[in-house]
Amino acid sequence: MNIYRICIYEFIPFLFLVSQELLFGILDCEFWICGIASLYLF
Repeated sequence: MNIYRICIYEFIPFLFLVSQELLFGILDCEFWICGIASLYLF
């Protein structure tokens, strides 16, 4: 049971970091797509 608990505590920060990376990746893609679209529009 103790090993299981340690695994959970190790996994949660990892999951948090991955979700942040994905979030910033999506925001970065949206930024680039908007930038390219605005270049084509103007």
